[in-house]
Amino acid sequence: MADELPTHPSGVKLDAGEAAIGGDVIGRDKILQVTNNYYDGQLASAQYTVMASTSTPGLIIFVIDTGSHAQRLVDQRPVLEVVKSAIDASLRELVFRSTKGSRVSDRYHVGCWTYGREILNLLDGIKPLSQVLQVGFPTLQVQPGESKVNLYRAFRVVEQILTQSIRTFENSPAPLICHVACGEYGGRDPGPVAARIREMGVADGNVLIENVLIDEGAWLIPVTQTDDWTGTRDPGELATAYARELYQMASPMPEQYQRYAHELGYNLGSKVRLLFPGTPPELMSLGFSLPAATAVGARR
Repeated sequence: MADELPTHPSGVKLDAGEAAIGGDVIGRDKILQVTNNYYDGQLASAQYTVMASTSTPGLIIFVIDTGSHAQRLVDQRPVLEVVKSAIDASLRELVFRSTKGSRVSDRYHVGCWTYGREILNLLDGIKPLSQVLQVGFPTLQVQPGESKVNLYRAFRVVEQILTQSIRTFENSPAPLICHVACGEYGGRDPGPVAARIREMGVADGNVLIENVLIDEGAWLIPVTQTDDWTGTRDPGELATAYARELYQMASPMPEQYQRYAHELGYNLGSKVRLLFPGTPPELMSLGFSLPAATAVGARR
């Protein structure tokens, strides 16, 4: 898929930070405003009610930053060890909800790509949950030498995977991209790719992007207590430009996910984005556990 600059209806080539709406050239800030209003409206009208089953399996794709800044510690543990523990816990919950007797039904399919110096395909594509269970989720390793990783390239890989596979999940719950960021990215702006990913959809709704940001200084008011955290509703709550960009790329949280979070004891409000702090680690785990909202038995 080429990343060419669009052309204005008058035939004028647009700059990278411009677009044409109604024949008028507008700047990047207006693009973000129009785009976010559009997706908020799309999400409000979408259902996001399909439950995962063997005939309508959910799709979860993990995209994990393993650049050199992933060498930091969280609660005195290597950050990627904390990330893997949270993913393992979420997969165990999905296995529990997909087990009848001793048989695990393939109600979920999982993929995982990491990015740092290069893009790595850890599960060799998208695999049914039972196959992931057999081999175990792979250990996450830091790719040293890159201080600013290339999120653009990672999202391009995800875009290509979805282009090839999304029709397989046409009657399934809307696919979820779980992205874990450990630090700032370099290279090209990944925002337009994220927007194209969110334009993709199935009958249940558009693809969802969730960002988990492991950066203690990213929120203006540090998040220290899980019980008090009500979610992120506005980019003005964030302290860094990088965090605000991840906010813009994150999808609004569907009501189905909000209800499930409430069942787990979290007081998330309405109109929050799928943007979670990586510390405390419990909030990272909450972000990873949300796919279970589509599991049979998640509703009470």
